[in-house]
Amino acid sequence: MQVVDSISNLFRDLDVADATDLSERSNLLYRIARLLKEYAYVYDVAVVVTNHVMDCVDLNAPTTKATIPFPYHTSGRSVMPALGLYWGSSLNLRIFLSRHEASDHLKGPARRLQVLFAPNLPLVKCEFSVDNWGVHA
Repeated sequence: MQVVDSISNLFRDLDVADATDLSERSNLLYRIARLLKEYAYVYDVAVVVTNHVMDCVDLNAPTTKATIPFPYHTSGRSVMPALGLYWGSSLNLRIFLSRHEASDHLKGPARRLQVLFAPNLPLVKCEFSVDNWGVHA
């Protein structure tokens, strides 16, 4: 398994002030996604890439509505993927991990794993918690 943690950190400081910069960033994201898919195929390994989220400041803004069809929620906040729509359309599978209020059967901070996009999986979710003794669902 190949894990790339926090891929959005690589792009956080890039200035995308104009269309050329945005085009170059999209091109780089495309090349990274293509290479990771190629490595997964050639070496028969799973590739997991994490992408942070950022707060949705204005859910009624045209750019927000164009970027995400609906906001995701974690810790009582509306959030969206940090790398935007282009990176999201390059994925084979999208899983959203979030924090929320615990159900009665879970102890400690609750987490939710939700399949948002998968060509071969149902769009399901499950709650779990993590403590010193492991993961509990």
